[in-house]
Amino acid sequence: MMLPEPASHRGTPRFSVLPTAVLVMLLTLIPYGVGYALSEDRYFLWLGYNLDDSCVYLSWMQQASQGALRAYNLFTTDPQGGTLLNPFFLLLGQIGRVTGIPLIGVYHGARLLLGVLFFYTIWWFTDLITTDASLRRRMLLFVAFSSGLGWLPHWWDTPPLHAPIDTWQPEAITFLSLLLSPLFIFSLCLQIAILGLLYLSTSRRNYRHAVLAGAMGFVLGLTHSYDVLSVSAVWGTYLLFQTFQKKGAMLHAWMSTAIAGALTAPAVFYIYFQYRTEAVFRARADVATLSPPLHWVIIGYGGTLLLAILGIRALRTSSASHSSSEGNVTTTPIHTTSPPAVPFLVVWMVINIAVAYAPGLAFQRKMLQGAHIPIALLAAAGASHGVLPRLPASLRTSPFTMPALLFLLALTNLRFVSREIMNYAANRSQTGQHRTSLQPGEIQALKWIREHTPPGSNVQPLPWVIQITQQGRIRRAPYDMTLACLTPGMTGRKVYCGHWGETPNYGTRLLEVSSLLYPETTDAQRTALLRRMKVQYLIFSQREYAGRIDNNSAQALAPFFQQPSQLPLYLELVYQNRDASVFRVINL
Repeated sequence: MMLPEPASHRGTPRFSVLPTAVLVMLLTLIPYGVGYALSEDRYFLWLGYNLDDSCVYLSWMQQASQGALRAYNLFTTDPQGGTLLNPFFLLLGQIGRVTGIPLIGVYHGARLLLGVLFFYTIWWFTDLITTDASLRRRMLLFVAFSSGLGWLPHWWDTPPLHAPIDTWQPEAITFLSLLLSPLFIFSLCLQIAILGLLYLSTSRRNYRHAVLAGAMGFVLGLTHSYDVLSVSAVWGTYLLFQTFQKKGAMLHAWMSTAIAGALTAPAVFYIYFQYRTEAVFRARADVATLSPPLHWVIIGYGGTLLLAILGIRALRTSSASHSSSEGNVTTTPIHTTSPPAVPFLVVWMVINIAVAYAPGLAFQRKMLQGAHIPIALLAAAGASHGVLPRLPASLRTSPFTMPALLFLLALTNLRFVSREIMNYAANRSQTGQHRTSLQPGEIQALKWIREHTPPGSNVQPLPWVIQITQQGRIRRAPYDMTLACLTPGMTGRKVYCGHWGETPNYGTRLLEVSSLLYPETTDAQRTALLRRMKVQYLIFSQREYAGRIDNNSAQALAPFFQQPSQLPLYLELVYQNRDASVFRVINL
């Protein structure tokens, strides 16, 4: 992604972004490396937080690697026409096909490389708002590491929606996006570049930047569509503000915006067309991901947000000095470009949060992505020109003062990483329904499915269930859905039930597939359910229970899953190893 260099800074000494970017991205590998070491003889998935969503992305990559141009929701066997394959994962899938690199390797390779690109994009953007090299370096680090107050013990174990966002929402905090998702990083790069290009187009009166912004908007619309809404809201509000300030003398800016919008619009309209015409896609898009109460957002940005408020004052003061520099007024160390950067950053911060509470949107909290960027940039200015000047001289000049402050702001990220490592040690992801490492035989069963079943076959790995005796009564419940969630991404085959958001009526279907395992379920009930599921293969892997509650649950299941010699007439054993069995559904 080539971005134009601000003309006023060409030829000035460059700070090397690469070492910082590489260091940060290497730090994001630490929890995965520890997880691999803790997996022992199991198969480490190289996934952790939001493991289930990563499985969706891998399913798209798997389809692309098999030559598909249209994507199907592989987490349901419902009839569907398919949608446009996400261009980002189409590219990653093709890379996997051409190179032979496992898709999870391509996934993390893209995450690491895009992380480096992200830091270059941030560095380019900071060049638009200040020429203070020291401040720009601090901005880079504040974006990379800062978080909120979620590290405080009072909130740490509280469920999502009732806790600060820096403890549970990766899109809201830059470090968590860098840690977990190449898609988040890619779309963040596009968001920053689009806003920066529109900013440049307005200040330079150059339509070329608007065209480039529109082209990037088109890509963003096809890959992470709802971010177009937040970018549009941010830029539109800023443009209205500037038009009011300049009493309407903004024709070029509005023309640039119209050009960028016209180039972006076809992608947005196409995604909306798919939403209106494809029922399975619409059902997935309508799954509610609502925003938490606003105070959890404010606490989730915590001290970073407080510093950002100080930064607004510092940048406004320096901007005023810069504006009057032509009258021989001495400027401060910060120099902002024109139009002023401060209103732009403030509007970005406020509106990016506000759109996450727009009524009628099912995906509200997803729109918080990008809000951390202006908060962190302003926070760096607040720390540099609001806090440091007020400290005693010994602290103001100490090389340890700013790293210590940044360490305090990064505490939630550190605790997040430590929680990931503890989850790897327990072989459970934060979802509570997925393991982070599988038994080798489970992976072999999935490989058998991929190599020995016809394309288009439907498969249902059976969940692990727990059995608890309470007051003389037996209660059963599904406990682990890892294999069903992983199957689409590893095999390219559909499952009837596999993902809380991708599978329609997930809760009902999870109970249905669990009932296949219960000894009291009759053969008539099983065959009726198998017909409705439209699956040709079942995978059973609960040989012995590896959970925390009851180690007799596996023995309490329907005995023929443990002893295939007693199979009913509608199942045929086609593959078996120490950890898993594959059954073909017949005679229905």
